[in-house]
Amino acid sequence: MYGIVENGVLVKSDPKKITLGKTIVYNPTIEYLEQTGEPWIELTFTDAPDDAPDGFHYESSWTDDGVQQWTLVEDSTEPSEAEYIEAAKILLGEE
Repeated sequence: MYGIVENGVLVKSDPKKITLGKTIVYNPTIEYLEQTGEPWIELTFTDAPDDAPDGFHYESSWTDDGVQQWTLVEDSTEPSEAEYIEAAKILLGEE
């Protein structure tokens, strides 16, 4: 699999269609992309670790050379948008 990684974020993968000038190419191969100079990077997917302690989870990101990496981050303690809406409805007497 291949794609484009910018600033550690996968922004595009396996293009199904690319447009080069007036030419549309469906399912381009890596060789074709190399010939045309279209940017691409080979992606290496890795399994997410399953050892996150309570209150933490892993988030995926990408290295500039296309390797998926996992970072342990603390779960958010901020209420979700749905929780804010629910609280507002209760306070406004809509529930």
